[in-house]
Amino acid sequence: MTHIILFDGQGAMPSSSALRSILSNTAGIQRFQELSELLGFSDIPSMFAYGHATETWYMQPIIFVYESLLFDELDRRSGHAMTPTGDLYYGHSLGLYTALYAAAVSPYEELLHMVISRGLCMQHCSEAVDSGMMAVMTYDTEAIAYVCEIVTRLGGHIYPANYNSFGETVIGGTTSALAQAKELFNMMNIRSVDVQVCGAFHTKLLKSAAAAFNPECKHFDSHAAEYVYVDQSIKDIPSWTSRLTEQIVRPTDFVSTLPSLLTAGGVRPNPDGNSIIEIGPNTTLCRYVNEMAPRHSPLAITQLDDIPNTLLTS
Repeated sequence: MTHIILFDGQGAMPSSSALRSILSNTAGIQRFQELSELLGFSDIPSMFAYGHATETWYMQPIIFVYESLLFDELDRRSGHAMTPTGDLYYGHSLGLYTALYAAAVSPYEELLHMVISRGLCMQHCSEAVDSGMMAVMTYDTEAIAYVCEIVTRLGGHIYPANYNSFGETVIGGTTSALAQAKELFNMMNIRSVDVQVCGAFHTKLLKSAAAAFNPECKHFDSHAAEYVYVDQSIKDIPSWTSRLTEQIVRPTDFVSTLPSLLTAGGVRPNPDGNSIIEIGPNTTLCRYVNEMAPRHSPLAITQLDDIPNTLLTS
C-alpha cells in the first residue's frame, strides 16, 4: 500500500476560515447547498449559523461532506493517486462512511443519505436518555474498569466507548453515572474531561438507534470494500449491514486497530509524514498515532491549505 488515509469521527466543527476556503470552489458550494436543503435550512449561511454543534443529526453530515471535499481535493492535487487499489482507508466511527466514499465502495449521495439517517437515529435515541461521554486521561486502564464496575454496582449505566490511545479512553453513560465516575476519578487524581456530544455513543444505551438504523443498511453494497480497514471492534462481523448497525453500540478500539492497520498497509516509518494522512476537522487521530507509533509522523489535513501539491510514497 502507498498511503493509509484516516478519517475523523464526529468531533469539532470545521473552523470558519476552513469553511470559507472550501466554499470558495464550486464543489464545496454545491455539496453544502444540497446538504442545507436536505437538513431543512434555507441556505448555507443559515445552516452554519445554527450553532448547535453538539447535535449529532447536524454535525455528522457536515463532517462527512467536509471530509469528502478535502479528500477529493487531495486526490485531484495528487494527480488522482488516491486510488482504491493503492491505498488503505480507515474511518474512526462516523469517519467509516468517508472511508467507504474514498474507496469508491458506494456513491456519495447514497452514503450522505445514510449518514443523515444515522445521525437522526442517534439523535432521537439520545434525546430519550439523559446521557453523555467523558474522556479519561490515564494509562491505567484497570482504574477505568474499576470505576465503571463500582458505578455499575451502584445502579448506574456506564461503559467504555472509545479506546483512543494508551493515555485516553472515553466512557459513555447516563449523566448521573458519569457524575459519579468523575467524583471517583477525582479521588484517584485522574483527569477526566466531558466530551461535547449529545449522547453515550458506542455503548448499549444506543441500542434503539442501532435498531432504527438497521433497515437503512440492508441495501448496502460492499463491493471493493477490501480497501476499507474496519475498526478492530467490528472486524469479526462478516456482514456489512450488521457492521454498520453494530458500530453504533460497540466501542471503537483504535489502540488495537493501529498496529494491524500499519501492518496491513505495509507503510514504513516516514519522517516526511506522507505515509499516514489524517483527513478531518481536527488532528485527534494524528495525536493518537504520534503517541502510539511516534516514528511515523502522520500528516494532518484539516483544511484546503494543509494539502500538499505533491505526496511522497512509502
